Amino acid sequence: MNLFHKNSLKHRILILTILVSSILSTIFTLGSLTVDYRLGVKKMDQRIHNLEITTLGSLKGALWDLNMKIINVQLNDLAQIDGVIQVRLYDESHNSLFYGVNKTYKKSLSIFKEFEKAYPLHFDVDKKKVYGGKLVITFTREHIYKDVIRRALITFISQATKTFVV
Repeated sequence: MNLFHKNSLKHRILILTILVSSILSTIFTLGSLTVDYRLGVKKMDQRIHNLEITTLGSLKGALWDLNMKIINVQLNDLAQIDGVIQVRLYDESHNSLFYGVNKTYKKSLSIFKEFEKAYPLHFDVDKKKVYGGKLVITFTREHIYKDVIRRALITFISQATKTFVV
């Protein structure tokens, strides 16, 4: 604390202002980034829920008719959604009918966890549920983390610049 005793009052006030401003900026920025991450996860979960509602019904119809053209179009589009890594469709004998990979996703030495969700597909035949296969979607939250990290860098650089300008 010798630093404060040797300098004039205006220098001490300037140093304290910079320290307090930096600490408060860091706290508020971390809070904001936490909220951004949670909103990103919630948005992705909602997107997956919407896929369940919109895709599975029409996919079951296309699978029942074995209309591979519709299945390919629908699942290729599904595979290109942010966060989706791959999409696989199996028939009732567990034979692969479709395998699609997100072309924008680059598998690296990723520290980000991958999640897999399976959707069994059942058909109503004579008032009985008959297993017709399953849809498996593998996804990651890597894009959410990257977006939050990018925002953090921009925010910290702008906060540091603002602090030193002040």
